[in-house]
Amino acid sequence: MLSQAMEPSLELTTPEIVAMTDYGVKLRYDNDFWPTQSEAADAVAIAEQVRDAVLALVPEEVRP
Repeated sequence: MLSQAMEPSLELTTPEIVAMTDYGVKLRYDNDFWPTQSEAADAVAIAEQVRDAVLALVPEEVRP
């Protein structure tokens, strides 16, 4: 995975990244796609995991 090649300590799995990519593409280009409330909640949870993994790599003095 490219993200792990760039930053080996980044702990994200391929399914997490693929899920976020699918949402980004489908919501933008597929007018008939709209996630259920459950799917949206799952997507938010994955986005939070991605955010937390990336922020863990940022020095504490510059974290938001």
